[in-house]
Amino acid sequence: PAALRHGRWEAFVARPSLLRLLDLWELAADPAERAALMPHAAAYLQDYGTQPPAGLVGTLGIGDGLEQPAWIGPAVLAHAYLLAGDWAAAQRLVARGQVLGWSSTENAQGLVVAASLVLLSGQSLGALPANLAQVWQWGLQYSVVVWGEDKTGVIQRLERAYAEQFPLVRLSAEQQARLLAWCLDVAQQRANAIVGNQHRRSYGQAAVLIVAGAEVLRRRGDPTAAEALVSAVRQRFPRHRAFQAEMDTALRRRSPGG
Repeated sequence: PAALRHGRWEAFVARPSLLRLLDLWELAADPAERAALMPHAAAYLQDYGTQPPAGLVGTLGIGDGLEQPAWIGPAVLAHAYLLAGDWAAAQRLVARGQVLGWSSTENAQGLVVAASLVLLSGQSLGALPANLAQVWQWGLQYSVVVWGEDKTGVIQRLERAYAEQFPLVRLSAEQQARLLAWCLDVAQQRANAIVGNQHRRSYGQAAVLIVAGAEVLRRRGDPTAAEALVSAVRQRFPRHRAFQAEMDTALRRRSPGG
């Protein structure tokens, strides 16, 4: 109903959040309506800003009173861009982000890399190879910060939204090539930062991300590039036995042909 749609939009404008962005997505009647609505939501969030007001840090998300100033984290804007089909804007948002600290609410780079790799794999969310599926889950989990809500439920809502959105995204061959090159470059930078600085507890994450990149290359019909990616990273750290062991584990996790 038009009145309900108007009410949801007004609620989103009053206090923009991931939950209210999903409310807009779920209320839209069809893909055409979503294609018109999501860019408006992304533009509003972009203008709204992603930095918490001064003095609010430390009390974020407590309560939902209208007297409290609202703010959005970068991940909310990233989700808006992705659900609007604007992959270029999402990439620009995180391009200068840190390759470490992906679990932080202030870093949406992991979400955009994960979503991009899923998109480029050409696989449905239910058919992702094992390491890519893990990277995707991490991207979603790190991007969701809610208080008084079931985080699992929010992630499930996001998965339903992306299951509908991914098949509708159309990127040219050149756009895909550029996006894939960026993802793989970020993955290698992240592995270099983690292993080079001996962040041992994150070795597994670095290995899974690299092998996920190889899985995407294989799904795109380039097994030679997949092997070259894995080999290059392994040769960079020949004496880091703990990391090599994590790479072995990630490689064993691959499904046949992955």
